[in-house]
Amino acid sequence: MCFISVLLLRKMVDLDTIVGILKSLSYTVEIRESGGRSIIEARRGRARMWGTLDRDILKIETEDYGLDCLRDLDEIYRALYEEDLKPEVVEVISPYIYVYEKRRRGAKKLFEKVGIEVEELYGGYCG
Repeated sequence: MCFISVLLLRKMVDLDTIVGILKSLSYTVEIRESGGRSIIEARRGRARMWGTLDRDILKIETEDYGLDCLRDLDEIYRALYEEDLKPEVVEVISPYIYVYEKRRRGAKKLFEKVGIEVEELYGGYCG
């Protein structure tokens, strides 16, 4: 796993908007329905991600394909923001962030570099 991200969007969003964002980032997208939720699978080169869209909550998960995955998360986040969906990061889990912090003590700098506002809370970070 490269990352799991749960994003709360400002308003309910239709599937076409998310698919359009992913296609604009050069992903090939496949959609299926399961239990009233849309399951999204996107591929670009060796990058593969899948996600679920349930009204105003978007959950994205990827396979491990290197440090580019965090750049992809940042691109998706910025594209959602440009669509006026104002995504709020509820949760991001990434071994790359943990490794970066362990080696350099620089997770906060990494978050700032990709434009995610964080606050330190009990020795950890929340955004």
